[in-house]
Amino acid sequence: MSASRRRRPAGTLPRPLAFLAAGVLAVATGAALSLLPARATLHQTTPRPSPPPARATPAPPPVPPGPSGFVTFVDTAADPGFDLPTDARRTGTRWYALGHLTAAPDGCAQRWAGRLAFGHDPVANRIAGLRALGGDAGLVFGGPAGEAAATCTRPGALAAAYRRAVGAFDARYVDFDLPRPGDQATVLRRARSIRAVQRERRLSVGFTLPLHPDGLSARDALMLRLTREAGARVATVNVLAEIEPQNAPEGRLLRLAKAVRAAQAQLTSPYGPTVANKTTTRQPSRPTGTAAAATGERPRSAATAQAAIGEASRLTGTAAAATGEPSGLTGADRAATGALARAAGADGIGGGPPRLALTCVLADPGDLSVTDARKLAAFAARHGLAWLSLRGAAPDPEVARALRS
Repeated sequence: MSASRRRRPAGTLPRPLAFLAAGVLAVATGAALSLLPARATLHQTTPRPSPPPARATPAPPPVPPGPSGFVTFVDTAADPGFDLPTDARRTGTRWYALGHLTAAPDGCAQRWAGRLAFGHDPVANRIAGLRALGGDAGLVFGGPAGEAAATCTRPGALAAAYRRAVGAFDARYVDFDLPRPGDQATVLRRARSIRAVQRERRLSVGFTLPLHPDGLSARDALMLRLTREAGARVATVNVLAEIEPQNAPEGRLLRLAKAVRAAQAQLTSPYGPTVANKTTTRQPSRPTGTAAAATGERPRSAATAQAAIGEASRLTGTAAAATGEPSGLTGADRAATGALARAAGADGIGGGPPRLALTCVLADPGDLSVTDARKLAAFAARHGLAWLSLRGAAPDPEVARALRS
């Protein structure tokens, strides 16, 4: 080897071998590139949109436990187009009373106005829509055409009729509109039937009765007392009060307030509904005019009133001839009374005294002004009335709005 040739550093390839390796690498790289596509294609995956979260169905407001504030009465036969949900949205009313359920031709079965079966009344068929909004409607038995307890005398049939009506609408509140309470046999038959239904389900019961200058009539006070002593729980007594016209003598609302307070005192008596003291007050008269039409009663004479007072003083003694029992209440009635009172946690008969409600009956739309309505609403709040309502002529909408406030 020539001495002039440079010495190859240790660890390096000979130059020919390095050129050969570089050539092989270049050929391999070219082959690899030829296998690639001429134009790169980007596969962009579009992400699927995530499904929207399930929208929770808003729960309806809680249904109030019973009629309160303002209750709209609807005569379903006279106003079949009344739309409960629409009216509730427009006015804010939560409770309605639908009447009247009266006896069918057989004397027992309940029908709207005595004719329409449960599923054929367009107003009542809208109760479900009302409940979806957080409202409810009670059923009203009786009215001017009378109540089935007077005609349904078969044992157990009356309770079955009430049970079917309550079950058909899943009603939590029913009212008995009684222009006339009926004889004691009728009163006890009704009371025992109510008691039977209340044993089976939670049911609030009220009575609608005429208001007189001295409160409740003697017959009505007796009816309430017998009903509660028979074991039926009575939650409210709604009094129908005819509103005197604007041109009546001064003190028209004061006279109304006096009558309402008298009725309230009768209900809260520790001995149950009692007859007003007739030695210091005038004899009550039956409602006249519009109130008479609303209750279906005829004016009562002083002699008839005195007879009713005598009947109330005798209480249950005269029921023997009508019922064949030694007294108006049987031992089973009294036992049921005690059991119901204990279940209600109350000392009195039927779970405590009923609350009073007031329904103003108008002969003319102008009989109740907005100012009058505000005074009545304040009076109701001050004296703890269960609720207010209207019947008769429709007043200015502002009047009803004031009563709701």
